[in-house]
Amino acid sequence: MAWALLLFAASIGMAPGAHADPAFAIERISTELEQGVYYVNADFRIELNQRADEALDNGVALTFVIQIHIQHHRLWLWNSVDANLTERYRLRYYPLTERYRVANLNSSAQQSYATLSKALSAISRVRHLPVIDATLLDADTAYYVAMRMVLDTKQLPGPLKIMARIVPGWQLSSNWREVRLKP
Repeated sequence: MAWALLLFAASIGMAPGAHADPAFAIERISTELEQGVYYVNADFRIELNQRADEALDNGVALTFVIQIHIQHHRLWLWNSVDANLTERYRLRYYPLTERYRVANLNSSAQQSYATLSKALSAISRVRHLPVIDATLLDADTAYYVAMRMVLDTKQLPGPLKIMARIVPGWQLSSNWREVRLKP
């Protein structure tokens, strides 16, 4: 089985067009304060490249991680990160049922989708995610929520994990984007 995965990984590395960069981007972020808790809403754009798409079609689960920092800017030093959070989603294709399953690894909630685009749409829409209690923040300081999404290659199967480190195109990530927490 391990050899089959290694051969599959090698074939993906040789596929034409495999070096095309995917489109992982944050399109919108907003925050809201509700009953003393800050919540974030975000929309991501997720377009898988050929490698990730082929891996998914061949039964490899993909793990998407939304990294969130609560930080404040400092004049003379780098930004101070006051809190770190991660929201993790696992996407898997089931060929027998021809369905895609999205599992929120933080809450264990799962949902099944008929198409890849609907499954990616579910991952790309973050709604009403609690990020920090307002009492933990200094009222005289401006705080920001910084976010990005990455494909967690550490969760790939062994041989594919090795290939992801050496073959270009597996380091799928959006840029960091931030928005101010509004009181």
